[in-house]
Amino acid sequence: MATKNIFIRPGVTKSLSFVWYTVDPDTKVKTPVNLTTYTAKMQFRKAPGDPVLMELSTSATVVGTTTSAASITLGATGEINITIPATVTAQYTTEKSYYDLLLYNGADVYEFMEGAVALKYGITT
Repeated sequence: MATKNIFIRPGVTKSLSFVWYTVDPDTKVKTPVNLTTYTAKMQFRKAPGDPVLMELSTSATVVGTTTSAASITLGATGEINITIPATVTAQYTTEKSYYDLLLYNGADVYEFMEGAVALKYGITT
């Protein structure tokens, strides 16, 4: 599982993109994983077991009591695209939290990524 820290600027759309590859141990050739049969879920919490602050998935985004369109899309050549709309980041007020991103394919669950989340304030408004 990879670790990547995320910075969220309230009121600004946050986009992240990754590609999941498998690597042949002998030839070291990378092959993208076809993710068209997968779903994904990403939760933000202050600490493990704490209440969910925000949840992103391939079906919806939830922050507080607000639900909006899907924020995670998965592709045939390993693409994982995450978009947190500005209307959602504007509601996210937790200075420091943590997340993980899980990928599901039937009964199989894969830990893809985890890390810390911090708010970042900009100059331009």
